[in-house]
Amino acid sequence: AFIKCYSLVGPPLQSLSFFSSMKSRGIWADEYTYAPLLKSCASLPDLRFGKCVHGEVIRTGLHRLGSIRIGVVELYASSGRMGDAQRVFDEMPERNVVVWNLMIRGFCNSGDVERGLGLFRKMSERSVVSWNSMISSLSKCGRDREALELFCGMIDQGFDPDEATVVTVLPISASLGVLDTGKWIHSTAESKGLVKDFITV
Repeated sequence: AFIKCYSLVGPPLQSLSFFSSMKSRGIWADEYTYAPLLKSCASLPDLRFGKCVHGEVIRTGLHRLGSIRIGVVELYASSGRMGDAQRVFDEMPERNVVVWNLMIRGFCNSGDVERGLGLFRKMSERSVVSWNSMISSLSKCGRDREALELFCGMIDQGFDPDEATVVTVLPISASLGVLDTGKWIHSTAESKGLVKDFITV
């Protein structure tokens, strides 16, 4: 419970300290220990801690569990080690929307937007987070028109924009000069209570 708490609110090194204390007292670690521990390691700039934990879960045989695999994907994707993340991802018999989003964000943050877009197109189940990640990544690469087309696809498929969507898409609409779209987004955001003081058209 303590490790999970530290993984959520930090500091992440405290998770490792608590884990070390558990080991010294002979307390057995399970998937509910390792999954949040991997999440903490993903927040650290030094990948060595995470690689040590990954080695531990392999030795214990827990690396085949879904929650552990997701943690390992997050660890490597957060560090830009997309080759390692891809290997674990490819070995997963079942992949939920969380792990797909981790891979998409990892590729996009590493500058490989095409790989991220390729994965996005393969997703059978998407979330608003999936759409937002892809729209934002395309916009950052100067591909505003594609980003706006993706946003339209998001709406067509019945997804409601959230605050992150609005913050990304409004500047895109302005840069492309599609004011009608911008006004519609602003109106929709206002009706859903998503408009903040910094959002203007």
